[in-house]
Amino acid sequence: MFYKRKNMRKRFLVILTGLLICLTAIASESRGVQWQYFTEDGSGNPVYYDPGSVESPAFDVVRVWIKYRTPYRNLLKDYGFSVTWIKIDCFRDKLTSEAIVDFDSMGGLMSSVSSPGQPWFSIPPGTFYAKLQGTVCPVWIP
Repeated sequence: MFYKRKNMRKRFLVILTGLLICLTAIASESRGVQWQYFTEDGSGNPVYYDPGSVESPAFDVVRVWIKYRTPYRNLLKDYGFSVTWIKIDCFRDKLTSEAIVDFDSMGGLMSSVSSPGQPWFSIPPGTFYAKLQGTVCPVWIP
């Protein structure tokens, strides 16, 4: 019985965390975030980040919202853009996404996926993720 309660509590916290992340994305769009251009993706689409969202929950980890257009989502009717809550491990050159929110061409919510606890992936050199890392991670002094 105790194990089931503990497991339910953990599930509740994961769902609550995901909901809060998605609501933060929606609120950031509605409050008029000042997206700052920083590069293009591999298809030539502009990629932006929100300097006001940059936070460091640990010494070597940074979180930031990015905004971009994903070509494969163009198949969705009235697709406008996506924002993703990215977590970067600056020291180990790895990243993970914690939430992805899609908006229509008028800025209305289309879909949102919260996925805290996703696996970490190596940041490929020369990608916009590598440029994002260089933009938001502090300078490391050996």
